[in-house]
Amino acid sequence: KLVVMQTDERFVALDSNDCNWHQLANAGFDTKHAATFPMLVEGKTRDEIAEQYSETVLREFIAADYIIGQFGVGSDGHIAGIKPNSLASTSDMLVCGYQGEDFERITLTFPALQQVDEAFAFVFGEAKRPIIERLLSDIPSLAEFPAGVLRTTPISTVYNDQIEDN
Repeated sequence: KLVVMQTDERFVALDSNDCNWHQLANAGFDTKHAATFPMLVEGKTRDEIAEQYSETVLREFIAADYIIGQFGVGSDGHIAGIKPNSLASTSDMLVCGYQGEDFERITLTFPALQQVDEAFAFVFGEAKRPIIERLLSDIPSLAEFPAGVLRTTPISTVYNDQIEDN
């Protein structure tokens, strides 16, 4: 059984170009052979969605034999929707909804991400070279550098175009 879940979403209209699920669908992401769980639900508040998605995450993670996470990493070191020093970076819930500096966000948190068995992270562009270097050095705290969670995953693969053979 293949299950596809989101790690984060912007709290926007389902048909918005800022909606991650909408972007996947427009890019041709084929989910016909998988159970899918998009985060956004029409008519629900951000906090209602976060609570409902937390229940979904708990149920699906318990049922999973193996959890794979696919992530992008931002130039500020965020992963999923966990921005540095945000409410999500210190939440003990599985899913957190909060107001970011750019969007309202709903995201899996560290308690959820630390259940991932294998992570794949895509970190491209010269502006992200410092992020890769920081991943390879000491990480002060996950709250300050959320991408550091990749170091807690049993298997992490980082794809990049800046540093070879790492």
